[in-house]
Amino acid sequence: MKKALCKYFRAKSPSYGMVGGGIAPAALENDNLASCWCIKTQGPMAPDSGFVAPLSCVEGRKCYVKTTG
Repeated sequence: MKKALCKYFRAKSPSYGMVGGGIAPAALENDNLASCWCIKTQGPMAPDSGFVAPLSCVEGRKCYVKTTG
């Protein structure tokens, strides 16, 4: 089961284009070419001072916010 990404997670991948919060495409989890950022901090660091990445911006992280809708 794929974990949902934080609603503030954003990424740009050559394979998938823009990806927002919610369920991550499987390939993005292993895409070393993706550029990731948090729209809350507007940078590569999350509000908890950790790096933004598809495998870490998931439920259980201190700053994680569930995507609604």
